[in-house]
Amino acid sequence: MRKYIQLCHESEYAQDCDALYAENKRYREAVALLEWLIVIDPYGFPLVSEAESGIADMRVALGDPIGGLDPISIMYTIDDDKSGTLWGAKKIDLTDFLNGLS
Repeated sequence: MRKYIQLCHESEYAQDCDALYAENKRYREAVALLEWLIVIDPYGFPLVSEAESGIADMRVALGDPIGGLDPISIMYTIDDDKSGTLWGAKKIDLTDFLNGLS
């Protein structure tokens, strides 16, 4: 049986999401999808180094581009076997990646 976790939102996460939604309302779909993936498989996304994030055991859920939108990432921690905390959401800058393809 699959275990789901409950997610708490930090205020910075809510502000990040509001900024995404203001840019394009379709970011709601991208955020909802990543949140659901975190809920059903919280250990399915990679850890970020503590030096980079400033928080031990921080994970990052990386999304795919959806309908012409830039992909997004959500930073989160797993607090215990029943809950996690969402810390931030942002667009992923693909400029360096795309420049490397040329």
